[in-house]
Amino acid sequence: RREREQAAKEKHNARMQRVREREEQKALANYSLDEANKQREKCYIWYSRLGQPNKRKMKELVAKLPPSCDITVEEIDFLPWLPGDYVCDVRQMTKLITSDELTALVKKNQSRPKNSGSESDSE
Repeated sequence: RREREQAAKEKHNARMQRVREREEQKALANYSLDEANKQREKCYIWYSRLGQPNKRKMKELVAKLPPSCDITVEEIDFLPWLPGDYVCDVRQMTKLITSDELTALVKKNQSRPKNSGSESDSE
């Protein structure tokens, strides 16, 4: 009997894991990488404003914020949390933010007309 209960429990856990993975994939499918990184950066700003709480506490605090603050509890999961969800990975956030800035700069430079006749940057 215990073996059947254990097997049923494992089957249930596996099913729940697949459901969570599908929900994550759906959530990620709604965002382009640039949009996801913009949201992540916005969440990181709120993470700093709220005094760098752990993930659970941040979700509680964000749930109390008015909608005008433009942050949702679900977006908090997109931050790069270290194992245990006690602190956000600052190094990873810095990489994401600076890579976005570098990407934007490269795109801006690539969109400039070449051979414009003058080399001055009057922008």
